[in-house]
Amino acid sequence: MNPKSTTKHNLLALKQLSDNLTSYFKVGSWWPSLSKDEIIIGAVLTQNTTWKNVERSLENLKVNNLLELKKLSKINKNKLTELIKPSGFYTQKSQTLIDISKLIEQHASLQKFFELPLSKSRKELLSIKGVGPETADSILLYSGNKPIFVVDNYTRRITKRFLGLGKELTYGELQESVHLITKSVNKYKELHGSFVELAKKHCKKEPLCDNCPINKSCSYFTKSN
Repeated sequence: MNPKSTTKHNLLALKQLSDNLTSYFKVGSWWPSLSKDEIIIGAVLTQNTTWKNVERSLENLKVNNLLELKKLSKINKNKLTELIKPSGFYTQKSQTLIDISKLIEQHASLQKFFELPLSKSRKELLSIKGVGPETADSILLYSGNKPIFVVDNYTRRITKRFLGLGKELTYGELQESVHLITKSVNKYKELHGSFVELAKKHCKKEPLCDNCPINKSCSYFTKSN
């Protein structure tokens, strides 16, 4: 499913999936953080762990008055590592947070950084060790309000089943296909959150299809019944 040759059928099915999910779950903006800095910090901490663990790390930073990027750019790495231990992979994540903070500092402010062309700000984030496409795009979408869709393992799993594909789409294929459907920042946020909710409640590794709100339109369900 190369975006440049995406079939009309698959695009229509993907749009149907998008509309059904956002209509059913109504998650809104979804990301459970308040400040732009906290969103960026959370996007790094949530890698390979649960949000419950992230919350513990965020609380540690909050108690120490360190939920600001400008403070993390100057922090002692050992201290930061200790504070974010609940999130796991704390040595790598602490360095990643410091490097992101220094990157933002080079641009004078977070606002100035987000004023860069989207392709440039994304490239700069991806140049940092420990920042992959999902983390970079989460930062750009939720903290920067940039029009870019976040793809995760849940998204790939659900679209593969719903569209009846032989294999999961790549990150770039799925992201560009969603970009063909809508250019709305709010829709990207709502859809990403809806994919997460569906995967947690129904479309698990071992799917619970019977009570799934979109099962009647899902290729995986219809073929198995």
